[in-house]
Amino acid sequence: MEKTWPNVNPRYGPKPVQSDWEAHSVAATAFVLMTYTQIARVKEAEQIMLWLQSMRNYIGGWGASYDTVMAQRAIVSYSVLRGYEITNYNIRINLTSSSTADEEDEPVVITDENLIETQVRSIQNVWGVLYVDGFGNGYALVQMHVGVNVEFPFYVRRPEYEAFRFDVVPYLSGRNFSTIDYNVCIGWNPENILKLQATRSGTTAIEIQIPTGYRVEERDLKSLIRSLTIRNLREGENWPGQVNFLLDYVDVDPICFQFQAKRWLPVANISRYYEIKAYEWLEPGNMNRSIYQLRNLFGLDICE
Repeated sequence: MEKTWPNVNPRYGPKPVQSDWEAHSVAATAFVLMTYTQIARVKEAEQIMLWLQSMRNYIGGWGASYDTVMAQRAIVSYSVLRGYEITNYNIRINLTSSSTADEEDEPVVITDENLIETQVRSIQNVWGVLYVDGFGNGYALVQMHVGVNVEFPFYVRRPEYEAFRFDVVPYLSGRNFSTIDYNVCIGWNPENILKLQATRSGTTAIEIQIPTGYRVEERDLKSLIRSLTIRNLREGENWPGQVNFLLDYVDVDPICFQFQAKRWLPVANISRYYEIKAYEWLEPGNMNRSIYQLRNLFGLDICE
């Protein structure tokens, strides 16, 4: 992304790597912003507000629940202080890329009626430069979310520390590998007792990508939950391209369970690598992610 106007944001480029004290820094700075807002020191408050905006994550929040609440409260207070300067919101933001300059994407339009709504635009086949052209009256926060596919675990972008230890082992069986049995184990990293001052996690989500055309039967998921044999398992659901599980909490004693995915639709092109991720529902920064591969399924051909 290229900016053609003077840089007033202290962060130009990707957000710095998350540190252990990021949430504390954001919360403390939010209190400072509320203090400056209360005494109407607008110039100093503006710079603090810009720094808080620069520390957002890709879903618009910050490092944890508490600092997100405090930062949002501080920014709302600041917007109330500066609100008298804007009598009518009317902003238009055009998004174009150097690779698709001839295509016209739907612009982002912000008015008084949709001021608090999050607007998302998807720009396909982008390489080179992404141009963000905005004009009008008001304030707007623009964030860009990008992704990249990797083929080896050591290329996966990991957090500063791995809050969970987990393992996913798939077993292929049946004609043309039409059945995949997954063995899943997850546990709270013992180092978190000192690092996070926590002997267990909060509500934990597990996301496991599965091959295209495969699906876990709903009755199997319901039986898995209703059996009450899997400790702390609360929910399980099918999602496009993956299976999600929700646990009340995870401690240092591993929680292991199995489920089965079956081929529902024949697919000619099967991927080889799939992502697995575990994170705290209310503290998504406490997470771990990796990939697993289905080489035999990837190499399946019509002669088998």
